[in-house]
Amino acid sequence: MMNWRMNSGIALLAILATATIASAQARGMRGIGRSGQWSRQTTRTMSNGRQSTVQSSGSYGNGQFTKDETVTGANGKQATVNTTGTYGNGQGAKDTTVTGPNGKQATVDTTRTSGNGQVTKDTTVTGPNGKQATVDTTKTSGNGQVTKDTTVTGPNGKQATVDTTKTSGNGQVTKDTTITGPNGKQATVDTTKTSSNGQVTKTTTITGPNGKQITDQSSTTTTKQP
Repeated sequence: MMNWRMNSGIALLAILATATIASAQARGMRGIGRSGQWSRQTTRTMSNGRQSTVQSSGSYGNGQFTKDETVTGANGKQATVNTTGTYGNGQGAKDTTVTGPNGKQATVDTTRTSGNGQVTKDTTVTGPNGKQATVDTTKTSGNGQVTKDTTVTGPNGKQATVDTTKTSGNGQVTKDTTITGPNGKQATVDTTKTSSNGQVTKTTTITGPNGKQITDQSSTTTTKQP
């Protein structure tokens, strides 16, 4: 179990490592026929003088992109993060492979579709032992309301869900989140934010599975000088 958590952690780091460049590429590569390549190197020096480097390169064009990243530690050992993706027509896919210094691999495969006010994103994380976990998210928006439902399924098939509803209008925003664990127990986080005449009030109530609540309230007033 500990190995799976470590492997999942490595794989999830790959999502963070590639998300920024992937979204930037998607924004900048929508033009038909546009293509290009890029590369960069970053060196970090620690307080003891030892250095680590991150060498990155990538390409994009014709609805596809790639990113290859090599991380070299101060001890000379290397890990790699290799990503390929496609985009276009409201759909996108991204496949990332993380290879550790020992040669073991973990993968993160993501598909995303959008249209008619709805976005779905499905991610599968596969550890070096072949076990998988999935994160499936659906988000809808319209008429001042946004709902986001996420289901996390572990290697053992057990599921946890996070369901969020957000509404806004007339100077008020509410956000209600319900977290349901594999055992069916629930916790909620309900937030209300109101603003009027330079004053903003935010109230958050957390309710645990046992029904006990914690409420936090804050207020901020902004005064304009003449």
